[in-house]
Amino acid sequence: VQAMSAYGTKYDMCLATEFIEEKTNEIPTAPKLLSRLNLENTIITFDALNTQEDTIKYITKNHADYVAAVKGNQGILYEDLTEYFENKDIIKEIEDKNYMIKREKSHSQIETRKYYFTTDVNWISNKKKWSKLLSIGMVEKTIEKDNKKTVERRYYISSLSENDFEEFVAAVRKEWEIENNLHWHLDVTFKEDKNLCSQKEAQKNLNILRKFCLNILKIAQPSYKLSIKNIRFKLSINFEIEFPKLISSLNTESIINLVRPS
Repeated sequence: VQAMSAYGTKYDMCLATEFIEEKTNEIPTAPKLLSRLNLENTIITFDALNTQEDTIKYITKNHADYVAAVKGNQGILYEDLTEYFENKDIIKEIEDKNYMIKREKSHSQIETRKYYFTTDVNWISNKKKWSKLLSIGMVEKTIEKDNKKTVERRYYISSLSENDFEEFVAAVRKEWEIENNLHWHLDVTFKEDKNLCSQKEAQKNLNILRKFCLNILKIAQPSYKLSIKNIRFKLSINFEIEFPKLISSLNTESIINLVRPS
């Protein structure tokens, strides 16, 4: 089964799941998933495939902001943004206002990220198509490894205002947390891909249960001071003893605050 998930970086957990039915794709599924959530005063990010007019309109209608990736599937918009950020005079002007550079070493390679952000959007030909489009941005990532250098540029449209540059940077950086903190655990910690269950509804139920268990384990993790994989290992050795310990280690107040309506 294919599942689309909403992941909250504030809580570091999966908040909702919508399954993608046969004979369709994830584009019409996104608004259904978002309808499960209270979006007010949040920033929604997603991959370029879901940068769709209806999805963005739903987000802004529900009093939320968006930072939406733009790739080749958006045709003219992608070409216009590429050409815009290739203009050296424009880049120099942005660097004097909303620009940030960050360097870090990761996996024996050096990664340099340059963030560019501007509210100069009136030139965009189909600006009215995108609800509350107020800004655009680019992230240029350079990877240096084994004396080789690769450069990757990613482009975004956004409803964030000129004073929200730091929020733009945070949203772009946190976009990948769903891969590292959810999908990775489902694949590696819970070995979801190796599950041999052939019944479709059972697979859906198992997918939801894994996410539920992962959320609980993350809440309990500070008390254990172990990896989630090792916590599961302790549970598997002596479940009758370890499970009550797990439950008693949970911070009940944090759980209550999580589910209490705002």
